[in-house]
Amino acid sequence: MDAVPLKFVDSVVELFGRETLDELAQEVRHPLWKDVVDLHHNNRVYYEIYFRMEEGGFKHVFRNGAEGRFTRIVGVSDSPADRIWDEVEPLGEGETSKLLETISPLIDPVACNLNSKDSPDCTRVLMTSLFKRVYLQRITVLFCGQIAYDFLEDQINNSPFLSDVEISGHNWPQSTLDLLAKFCSTGSPMKRHLFDLWKANGNLQFELYSSGSVADEGGLRALMSKGQSYTKGISSRIPQVLDV
Repeated sequence: MDAVPLKFVDSVVELFGRETLDELAQEVRHPLWKDVVDLHHNNRVYYEIYFRMEEGGFKHVFRNGAEGRFTRIVGVSDSPADRIWDEVEPLGEGETSKLLETISPLIDPVACNLNSKDSPDCTRVLMTSLFKRVYLQRITVLFCGQIAYDFLEDQINNSPFLSDVEISGHNWPQSTLDLLAKFCSTGSPMKRHLFDLWKANGNLQFELYSSGSVADEGGLRALMSKGQSYTKGISSRIPQVLDV
């Protein structure tokens, strides 16, 4: 353990997200690893960045940050009207895109949540600027044209830490269902293993959620019949959350 290069230790600790780093700071005792863990734990700061599109352009604010040597962005969101925007000067679309490209290396792939469902135009700029530049843990995407599908596809195919996907809006292409099925059944080796166990034993390894009506009620019932199920938030016609 003592022969491990410091550069290697630092590169490993650099990959840890906030929760892992918090736990390690309490538990690690080996002096080589503890010094590096403490350095990152004491000097890493976490920001969220919010965007809003208005008539004059795109506004943005950074929140929750503090002084520190290692900056991580753990949230990128569009935001509805709020008093925080009153004193914020807007940027043009080109300047906003350049800003997003500049901060993209700071986005934490282990823990970042991208939530964009308030404005199709704002979502389009976020998706276009971050496409193939960042990979995320959680994404909420409003349909805003082909870029929304391309962004979703790239995240599902290439993000090593993606654990939560939500899509909203209308006109998603039919092939989106194949992407979501792939996300549920493949992805990381752990997901592949869990899916194999589910097929063999009929145990739940994922959750389906719908906030609207279900067009194919018969298909949903057929899916429910594949294994044991229970429901939460039952409406008059169909369960809103289905665990199979």
